[in-house]
Amino acid sequence: MPLKDFPINISANERTPLVECLLKIIAEQQETIKEQRSTIKKLETKLSALEQKVGNLEENLKQAKKLKGKPKIRPSTLNQGEKSNAEGQKRAGSDKRSKKDSFVVDEERIIEPEETLPEGSKFNGYRVFDIQDLLLERHNIRLFLAEYVTPENQTIVGKVPSEYQGHFGATLSGFVLYQNHQCRVPQPLILEELREFGIDISAGQVNRLLIENKASFHQEQSEVLAAGLSGAVYIHTGDTGARHQGQNGYCTVIGNDLFAYFKSTASKSRNNFLRILRGAHSDYVLNAAAHQYLKAHSFPNLHFAKLPLSSASLADTDEAWGQYLEGLEIKSFNAVKLVSEAALLGSAIEHGLSPDLVILSDGARQFAIFQVNPSQISLLPVTINKT
Repeated sequence: MPLKDFPINISANERTPLVECLLKIIAEQQETIKEQRSTIKKLETKLSALEQKVGNLEENLKQAKKLKGKPKIRPSTLNQGEKSNAEGQKRAGSDKRSKKDSFVVDEERIIEPEETLPEGSKFNGYRVFDIQDLLLERHNIRLFLAEYVTPENQTIVGKVPSEYQGHFGATLSGFVLYQNHQCRVPQPLILEELREFGIDISAGQVNRLLIENKASFHQEQSEVLAAGLSGAVYIHTGDTGARHQGQNGYCTVIGNDLFAYFKSTASKSRNNFLRILRGAHSDYVLNAAAHQYLKAHSFPNLHFAKLPLSSASLADTDEAWGQYLEGLEIKSFNAVKLVSEAALLGSAIEHGLSPDLVILSDGARQFAIFQVNPSQISLLPVTINKT
């Protein structure tokens, strides 16, 4: 309250030193109160902004950790009247698809009434009642292979169709693979299941169906890797210890958001990783990328001058490659190691691997195939924007 509005009528002549002192104190307190009110208003505004910022940070943290936020509890509609939908509109999600359009009939039966029909009853058509069922039964096939003897006393016999794997058909083999790999059914239960269907099969035969004649699967696996690497801008990779056929080994994974590839090997060296990237090919190539790799790793000039620069294959097998290096008198362990890695990288690039591929890993040195400076930490420069 201003001093002029102070509710005490004291004339200037009546003011004593004590009154003057009190009035001065009151004026100072009024000014202090005014400043405090202004400060409190500013602090309230700042507190509101901080609370909103903390709330946003908590939401971002929950999203980063994939945590569930606060449940959105809608108000109860128990005491509310029923809301009618707009005329001619249905509730969202209430439309049902017609099963009759996609129903394929494999068998038709006519079911007559069990009751005795009264005399004079007239036929009124059929009521359709659809049933879905699954047919699982044994289906044995006996092939009669025609045999002929030529005038030259040679025997010509009809061949078993290629779709049959030994004495077991493709459907049975596919069922065994599906049960074991997709449904995780162990072999003893698969054996019991097949015998209940009437299939005369042993435990060893079930095991052979699972592990033998899988060339088509391996071919498909190689094609997945080749197709994935051909159009990949980046890949994730890593390896871990794994046992295979009772021996300690490693499993290497390569992939991105479009494909995944797994390979079990006995090593996790850079040579092994380059062999995986080379795919199904077995050649060795010393192209421009291979020469750049050798220069980046300080390959001795004495040996470097002997190496050709070409996109052609120099060897098709490991044995032929070893003989080629011996012919060039490259015999030391480190020299053979480096030039072999370079030739494997050259082969992988010739068969579709991009030299600009970004490889994301846990920092293991065997994956840094495009890293020219061993002191570098990352494969590519990373820019961090400070906010």
